[in-house]
Amino acid sequence: MIPPSYKQGAVKTNGYLYRLAVFDGTKTRRGMVTYGGQICGVMACTGTSLSTCGLVMDMGKTQTIRTVFERVGINASFPLDYTNQMPTALDEKLKLLPVRSYKFVKRDIVSSNVARISMYTTTNVSLYAFGIFGRQFERDDLPATTQEFPED
Repeated sequence: MIPPSYKQGAVKTNGYLYRLAVFDGTKTRRGMVTYGGQICGVMACTGTSLSTCGLVMDMGKTQTIRTVFERVGINASFPLDYTNQMPTALDEKLKLLPVRSYKFVKRDIVSSNVARISMYTTTNVSLYAFGIFGRQFERDDLPATTQEFPED
């Protein structure tokens, strides 16, 4: 859990909390189709349990939900074969961040069959989600990855 403050132990109860998210496996879409996915990012949560991540804060119950990040950066490596990676960047209103507010740099290293990606903010931003979404097409139609997430 990343509290929306850099002060140790500070937790803001009237706004989003943030978690780092990493996934490498097969997901089910609408209970019918499976696809290979790789995700690395930061996401908003409305509470301290993992089940609250990806939910939207009820604006009527809070005075403010705005958390401004001075800088967020993600570096990740992905395989090159049969894959595609793209940025995902949403503000607190679930609108796309303007392209000028972040950089997405992909460098293919063919000799190692690896794509190295850096994604980082270039201005102060209020975030809902920020990360790299990858598709691994060779995993399409495989059984969904099952995993249990510990609640804290």
